[in-house]
Amino acid sequence: MRLRLILSALLLLVAVGATWVTIGRLKAPLVGAAVGDKAPPFTLTAMQGGSVSLSSLQGHPLLLNFMASWCGPCKAELPALQAAATVEQGVVKVVAIDLTFSEPGQAPPTALIAQDHIHFPVLLDLKGKVAYEYGVVNLPVTLAVNAQGVIVGELTSQGSEQAFLTLMAKAE
Repeated sequence: MRLRLILSALLLLVAVGATWVTIGRLKAPLVGAAVGDKAPPFTLTAMQGGSVSLSSLQGHPLLLNFMASWCGPCKAELPALQAAATVEQGVVKVVAIDLTFSEPGQAPPTALIAQDHIHFPVLLDLKGKVAYEYGVVNLPVTLAVNAQGVIVGELTSQGSEQAFLTLMAKAE
């Protein structure tokens, strides 16, 4: 009887402790940028060569498209994104960030980019740091960033040319 009482008390203590830890984690800020936040800085290798940093893109409206070559909706939206980029050329810069870290053993999506005649930079997130900083979990995700570097809009599903143009208008 006494052993049962001690075990019950220990189980209760463990349950209270687990609840306390869970509540503490829920109060902790979530990682990731949201609309209204300053876009987290990054420097990534461009698939086309060289490196690109967010600071080199600031001062212009920007569309950041997070994608992966294994992602069906990502591949399907590339032609629409390129069409929107062509319409807004010189007004809104478009940059794709390929989540290369999620594709172990695979080469960058060179063939996919060539096949869809993509003319905007494709940056390689080799370690997943940028995806983590931006809170990207599901793909595709496209963020509109204004000239001041603030995220002003997002699209969290496969986009059409019109959806991208609408998002670009928010960045202008």
